[in-house]
Amino acid sequence: MSGNTPFIVQTNTQAKGFSLAEVLIVVACVIVIAVLCLQVLKKIIPDREARMFKKAYNLTTRLVPSMVHDEDLYPEVDSKNAPQFFGNTEWVIYEGKKYEGPTKFCGLFAAKLNVVSSVSCSANASLDGKATLTTNDGVVWVLPVTEFKDLKTPGIIQIDTNGAKKPNKEGYDRYKIYVYQDGTVSNNPVDMPDLPAVNNDTNSSDNSEDSNSKDDSNGSGGGGSITIEIEIKIDSNEINYSSINGYGTGEIYERGKGWSGSKEKAYEKACQLLNGSLKPQLNKIVESQLKSQGIIYTDEFSDIFNSAYSDAVTQALNSDGMITGRGARGLSSKGKARIDVKKLVDTTLKNFNKNMANGIEKVNERLRQ
Repeated sequence: MSGNTPFIVQTNTQAKGFSLAEVLIVVACVIVIAVLCLQVLKKIIPDREARMFKKAYNLTTRLVPSMVHDEDLYPEVDSKNAPQFFGNTEWVIYEGKKYEGPTKFCGLFAAKLNVVSSVSCSANASLDGKATLTTNDGVVWVLPVTEFKDLKTPGIIQIDTNGAKKPNKEGYDRYKIYVYQDGTVSNNPVDMPDLPAVNNDTNSSDNSEDSNSKDDSNGSGGGGSITIEIEIKIDSNEINYSSINGYGTGEIYERGKGWSGSKEKAYEKACQLLNGSLKPQLNKIVESQLKSQGIIYTDEFSDIFNSAYSDAVTQALNSDGMITGRGARGLSSKGKARIDVKKLVDTTLKNFNKNMANGIEKVNERLRQ
């Protein structure tokens, strides 16, 4: 035969892949890592829910005493055996709204929270259905609708620390707070004492003598002492952030004409913002917390407040990264300076609580002597 005859060269090449053993080893490793991660998550998630409950519980322990001892909300009833404290469900006006009857406590308590939902003070409210309200930290609340007719029966506050998310289990993300007629707050039922019997007029003189003798035994004449521990701490839930212009979305922006010219302007504007919107709220809350502890807001506490607040503002504005932009660093003649309002307010509140605690501790040390 003439011409070129083509020929084919065959090579014995076989595509290599993962063997079954290798695949099984990889799958096993993935499973082990997943199990370890799940164990870590199970430890972390309950801690987060427990912290949220503690935050809600601490807020309740501050709000309830301040309410029950507020004569404008729950005045003393001039009648023998009449329900006192939260048992006084007569109507009152608070911030332009009328509260009375079984929903009085629910409405007043809700008015003191940072609520991001509608408020439904209904006896049918539940965590599985329509709750009473939701606060800005995502906690769902069901507030009691009750008249607090006796000292032993509590009104039960139910909370879900993660809202609609599962598992929705008691002690995991759902908790109860027990509130009693006299303002006692507990995370467990309390065996409250019976109300003392009302004595007849014929025995009033004898009883007064007995009470006087008891007072003497607890007073200075008997050598006894009472230690007062004052505590002031403002939770973020007590701040009305909607009244602070730019909180969460805005910033303070200044542009100067000279070296660092905008830094001073931004600093001044920040002080004006805080003095006009945050300071009055802090002052009102401090006064209310002192009142709930039976303490009069004297000039001494006013001086402690003013010092703690002014130091907190200075500390916040001088903290690293608070004022940003070239103008803040003096690197440009155009001098742009920016301050994030949310960061400014949150940092100021944090510093204020520390400064206020230091000031109050000095008072407590004096009272212990």
